[in-house]
Amino acid sequence: MDNLERQFDVGAGYSQILSGDGNDAKPFSARQQRKAKKEYKVLGESVGLKPMPHRRDRYFEWYALRTFLNWKLREIREWEIANGGSGVGVHNPQDLSAVHCGVRAVGKLVGFHRGSRRKRT
Repeated sequence: MDNLERQFDVGAGYSQILSGDGNDAKPFSARQQRKAKKEYKVLGESVGLKPMPHRRDRYFEWYALRTFLNWKLREIREWEIANGGSGVGVHNPQDLSAVHCGVRAVGKLVGFHRGSRRKRT
């Protein structure tokens, strides 16, 4: 796997690193990119690595607010907008699905969901 990592740099769009100081990097062809991705995946699976899904940082914030502080979805959306977030819900203020989906995605990832819903007083 280390040899394969030396052959391409994911951050630079799969550039082929040549010997020397690395300033002569040339990009992989589309065929080489597909082959490298496939080899990388097979090698990772052979040593027991599992891909981890990427979740946005704000989803974890939403999850903590909802799960541990018992905020309502609307409160989370308003907090996000007030703090200069991406404007979740700006186009349709009644749509809370983005916040709901973000909270659920993190809940599945960490394996901890809220039990019964408690009413806020």
